[in-house]
Amino acid sequence: MMKVFGSSVLFFFASALAMTAHADSWFEKNSDLYPIQTAPKSVKKTSETKYRAVTPFDAGSNNLALEVGQVFLMGGTSQYSDSLGTRVNYTYGVSELFAYEAALSYSSHSDGLFSQVALSSGLRMNFMNYDQVIPYANAGLGFYRPNQQISPAFSQSATLFGIYLGAGLDLKLTNEIFFGPNLKFQHAFGKTVESPIGPVSMGGTSIDFMGRVGYTF
Repeated sequence: MMKVFGSSVLFFFASALAMTAHADSWFEKNSDLYPIQTAPKSVKKTSETKYRAVTPFDAGSNNLALEVGQVFLMGGTSQYSDSLGTRVNYTYGVSELFAYEAALSYSSHSDGLFSQVALSSGLRMNFMNYDQVIPYANAGLGFYRPNQQISPAFSQSATLFGIYLGAGLDLKLTNEIFFGPNLKFQHAFGKTVESPIGPVSMGGTSIDFMGRVGYTF
């Protein structure tokens, strides 16, 4: 009885192996009819997409601000009165610590006897981010275009090269809006230009104290 049972078991496993081998060979011969489906290598078993809101002065952020404040004239232009000035500032966040910035500013003094347009560009360095406040310092180079009224019928202008240094605070109101004060020292290197009334010295120094409001996108 045991011999018959053992022979039956062996016969069963031999039949199963033969059917499996036959099935494999049949599928290989007819692989074009029943292609084996494999997952593409580019598909990962698990994938997650993370969305992060860009806040003011984050890495990769674009920040545009409008600034208004007092411009104090010094040096060769100190004979003119101090006045309000405006500035448009753009900042791109390179990293959490550094940013690139560019600014266009304008101010007019003593009822238009002296005015200046400045285009500057430089580097901003953010210090510790305390709560929603970001203190920073900035520095860079600029081109300055002062215009002086040297007679009732004639004015003189020149394009000067200069530098600037500054510091300020920005407060994040939301993920898009920020505001804060800043102080900026600007110096346009002096240059003597010829005019109908003789040589005129151009150039000078200013200190700008402004407040600003900006938008991040």
